[in-house]
Amino acid sequence: MRKTAGLLASVAILASALIGGPAAYAAETVTAGGSSFAGGILKACAADFTGASVTYTASSSGTGKSSFASGAFDFGGTDFLYTGSAGDVLPTGAKYVPVVAGPIAIAYNIPGVTALRLTPELVAKIFKGEIYNWNDPAILAIQTPATKNVLNKASLKKRITPAYRTAGSGTSYNFSGYLAATTGNFTQNSDWSIATGKSTPRGISNASSSVLKATLTSTYGSIGYLDLKDAAGLQTAFLKNAAGQYYQPSATGSKVFMNVHSTNSNGSITLQWAKSVSGAYNATLVTYAVVNTAGTATAKGAAVKDFLNYTLNTCAPAKAKGLGYTALTGFIREKALSITKLIK
Repeated sequence: MRKTAGLLASVAILASALIGGPAAYAAETVTAGGSSFAGGILKACAADFTGASVTYTASSSGTGKSSFASGAFDFGGTDFLYTGSAGDVLPTGAKYVPVVAGPIAIAYNIPGVTALRLTPELVAKIFKGEIYNWNDPAILAIQTPATKNVLNKASLKKRITPAYRTAGSGTSYNFSGYLAATTGNFTQNSDWSIATGKSTPRGISNASSSVLKATLTSTYGSIGYLDLKDAAGLQTAFLKNAAGQYYQPSATGSKVFMNVHSTNSNGSITLQWAKSVSGAYNATLVTYAVVNTAGTATAKGAAVKDFLNYTLNTCAPAKAKGLGYTALTGFIREKALSITKLIK
């Protein structure tokens, strides 16, 4: 009888360890932030995660990297890697966990236009200040008759107002990388002045994706780039991909694009923006969580590990598409999960 009772007690302890794991760090508070692009999905996952309290503050990828490096964040959200120079160095023992992908939406404020078509070359020239008006012949040449009629209105014979992100934006880094790869008329950089080659870029700078949305909403004739979730309520352009097809930004189009990619050994993904993929929305980026894998295992590390596992395995597959993101699958997700196992 005692032996049976002991066996049952052991089984109960084992079961508790297996299903009650979060109790080991239930009192922990995970403080994270950075990429505003990923704010929608990471905040949604944090709200539903029951293992510990997780707070994600959306600002910029640059802040995500610097605050993680300084120890202010338990993990940093970023859409681009540490450069390895000018103090932007991956901390010792840190690694990248790809968390989610998603389309970069090109949104605009032109009342009456619901199907604007753009090519990477036109987008590059607009943001570099080489095309000023919505009724420019190069823009009109690829529009449907209905769109062309609206763009030819006298009220649109005015300068286009670009809206861009302030320095340190991962969205800028990826968007400029996309334009560099597809047009050769841009430089990949998170600083829009370097990306465009203009010391004073044309248009209006914005501190975050949500601020950029407010600028687009209030500025007639404006155009900008932001995550699809924040673009809700705005018109988004049909962008020509490398296969010659025009698509609006969507989780599905980004998924088609991501399916031709794999992961590097450090968890990063080299995006092939100029690759011809039928059905793809090529202007896509990936958000990473920068995590600590050095030292002794801690309760805080266990909380970060389980939150990212929850995001990759449960939350993103369930919620990403509805929020305008693309959940990672296959080899990319397996690589991400293998890195989360190393978190300390």
